[in-house]
Amino acid sequence: MSATIEPVAAAAPDVLGHFPYSSYRPHQKETILRIVDAFERGKRFVIIEVPTGGGKSGVAWTVANHIGQSYFVTAAKVLQDQYIRDFGDVLVDLKGRNEYECWLLNKDRKPGEELVFADRGLCKQMGESKLPDCFDEEARDAGDGLDWILCPYFRRLREAQDAAHTLFNFSSFLFQANYAKQFGKRRLMVIDEAHNIEGQLMSFVEIALSDRDFRDQGIKFPAYETPDEYRRYFDDIGLAERVKAKIASAKRAGNHDIVEKWEKVRVRLEAFVEEMKRTEFVAEWKEHEERGGYRTVTLKPLYVRDYANDLLFSYGDRVLLMSATIPSHQVFCDNLGIPLQDVEYIRVPNTFPLGNRPIRLRYVGSMSFRNRRETLPLLVQKIEKALDLHASDRGIIHTHSFGITHFIRDNIARRHRGRLLFQEDFPDKDALLAEHGRREASVIAAPAMHEGLDLKDDLSRFQIICKVPYPDANGDKQLKLRTKANWHYYLWLTALKLVQSYGRSVRSETDYAQTYILDSDFDKFVKMARKMLPAWFLGAVLWS
Repeated sequence: MSATIEPVAAAAPDVLGHFPYSSYRPHQKETILRIVDAFERGKRFVIIEVPTGGGKSGVAWTVANHIGQSYFVTAAKVLQDQYIRDFGDVLVDLKGRNEYECWLLNKDRKPGEELVFADRGLCKQMGESKLPDCFDEEARDAGDGLDWILCPYFRRLREAQDAAHTLFNFSSFLFQANYAKQFGKRRLMVIDEAHNIEGQLMSFVEIALSDRDFRDQGIKFPAYETPDEYRRYFDDIGLAERVKAKIASAKRAGNHDIVEKWEKVRVRLEAFVEEMKRTEFVAEWKEHEERGGYRTVTLKPLYVRDYANDLLFSYGDRVLLMSATIPSHQVFCDNLGIPLQDVEYIRVPNTFPLGNRPIRLRYVGSMSFRNRRETLPLLVQKIEKALDLHASDRGIIHTHSFGITHFIRDNIARRHRGRLLFQEDFPDKDALLAEHGRREASVIAAPAMHEGLDLKDDLSRFQIICKVPYPDANGDKQLKLRTKANWHYYLWLTALKLVQSYGRSVRSETDYAQTYILDSDFDKFVKMARKMLPAWFLGAVLWS
């Protein structure tokens, strides 16, 4: 059931005593009380959609402290850093081994020698998860706190286990809880950026294999249509035994990276055989020409709804799901197998002034694939006009695809080329953003910068959305089947990326930026997906 934001009597009067700040942002207090009230009425899941600047981390921290014990899980590194910056005196974060030094290999390190981290530590080199020398049993018996754990990684693991509130990224939590079995159920699970759950779970359970790894054995993966055909084929070639042989060989060579890679394949391959009995899988075969030619096979479930509770939600008595964008909580819950009767849904209004975030329609025609040849030149012309209008401003162009990006790059007027920063020219997002911040009037051009990007204040005063961001189902068998079964899922993905793209440039109540939508298919999309688009988004569109 959807809940509007309105004052209610506190289900537990002391909950607001846990609020970590001196004053509330608009709607924060009401949201906190709604969440606690829903949990006390027996709802297991509370989903809150809180726009940028709504203070959802403060809401979550208040509820977590009221309940007393929690996991915080998020996909975005910037959010992890924010949580630790704000609540790190109580909240303990656990990262991967690659973030912690190997005590045994570094204790005698000489100046100038490279640090060795735990993911390449002595235990890994010996094919073990830990070594006795990483622990001082005499200090343990003496009761010296956790000083007896000499390995920084295992000391942090123990701190995370003992803490009332622990922070993870998705991959770390899924591994620690389900493979390493290091964590059990807590009273509350908080999942930030919850719209990423399906993708994170899919990455965790899917199997990706390349016959390049078996080239020396004369194996070439055939192009089968169904997962069951691959299951029989893998049995015929003895793939499970070949994988075990890879593990044994890597252990003898002391190559811990290869051991870890094939251990993951072994576990997932065994799970695939069992999981096929209860859920539908999709097989995707692809041929690659580079590196002498090879073929890959990816096996993944059609839905993750059969996994979400076992792998994730079961670790919390109650689950608080938060995002700036949940286009439809019904579609969201269907994707993850969450019963609607167990859900309270709260959509928080956007308090940023409409005048600071207008959406202007500057159509060049339809940007659908069949019309793109005619509209792409017009698109470039319209982008050039926007660049002229914002000659001294930084901004971002959401291109949606590398094909559109390349056309812009090849055809933009010479006077603008020096301003544009292309995503593919940088090793990662951080490097791109650093260069963007150094340059005056620089403009990012990228197909996949719709989330995890904070272009506050002068980092972006305008943004261009080239195309309604419909996902491309042609090369994705799973997406094609999902779309055929439920068209609303396809619209949901599109609305998600569209609203997220819009949210990159206005990050506070005093921030401001112009948004230009160039694809005339936006009109048609709004008619189809109006109920999925938040009122604060639709209210910003200048239709005339």
